[in-house]
Amino acid sequence: MIAIINYGIGNLGSIRNMIEHVGGNAVISDSAETLREARALILPGVGAFDACVGALRGSGLLGLIEKRVHAEGIPLLGICVGLQLLADRSEEGREVGLGWIKGDVKRLRPDPGTKLKVPHLGWRSIDVGTAGAWAGVGNTPRFYFAHSYHFVPSDKEVIAGTVDYGGSVVAAVSQQNILAVQFHPEKSHRFGFQFFRQYLKELEAPSNAGWRKG
Repeated sequence: MIAIINYGIGNLGSIRNMIEHVGGNAVISDSAETLREARALILPGVGAFDACVGALRGSGLLGLIEKRVHAEGIPLLGICVGLQLLADRSEEGREVGLGWIKGDVKRLRPDPGTKLKVPHLGWRSIDVGTAGAWAGVGNTPRFYFAHSYHFVPSDKEVIAGTVDYGGSVVAAVSQQNILAVQFHPEKSHRFGFQFFRQYLKELEAPSNAGWRKG
């Protein structure tokens, strides 16, 4: 069973429906007991960084989530702001991030010559390099993005996918048992289905290192 962490923020129902559509078992929960029993956790997030990190800390679940992810090593999938929360800090707010993947969240600043707007809204193909696990999603999968800020990791080795938006922007990161994506797979139709199908397959593997780029 995959637990989608309910701390009051995120497209929870859409994520659950996607996972169930591809044969997975997912529940939306704010129950500590359920999170203890889950084989994997999903950390969603939409909106402002401070609101999300504040709600997560206020939920009373963060200590348990940290234990499950860091001490027990169960897989965690972060989505959109759920990726950004893993950083040390964000230009968007004043709250401290979780610091699980070293780096900062910065405002999108596309090259002015491109005339691209912020926020970044819409469909974009992502570059996944030669990472084998993305093969189940496609060589140039297209996903839906909705964000004004992006994660800049300290260690470029954690980057698992990028998108061109007036410059290279991180679309996915992978570190040990953590995979996190800036896009919304739950809003990405057939590529979203392929993503979650591949994610379920990866849960059966020893680690999710196959998502890494290169």
